[in-house]
Amino acid sequence: MLFRKLEKKVADSLKNSDKILILTGTRQIGKSFLIRHVGKKFFKNFIEINLVEDSAGNRLFGKVKTTQDFYLTLASLAGTSFGTRDDTLIF
Repeated sequence: MLFRKLEKKVADSLKNSDKILILTGTRQIGKSFLIRHVGKKFFKNFIEINLVEDSAGNRLFGKVKTTQDFYLTLASLAGTSFGTRDDTLIF
């Protein structure tokens, strides 16, 4: 029951806003799992960037200065999985 309530809150927040959602909590309680679940369930396109696991992570967005640069860089990395802002969740 709690997971469904959190799922709905996160989905509503992400669908109804152009803002960034910050999810906090202790380690290993399912924060990343929840975002992945919501992203794949409610969004046509789900893109996950893990700058820790990617060896080139710190260089991927090093020259990005504007949001336009960010989206161009992201589109080149994601390829066909990048849609419009309304149907894409970037995690």
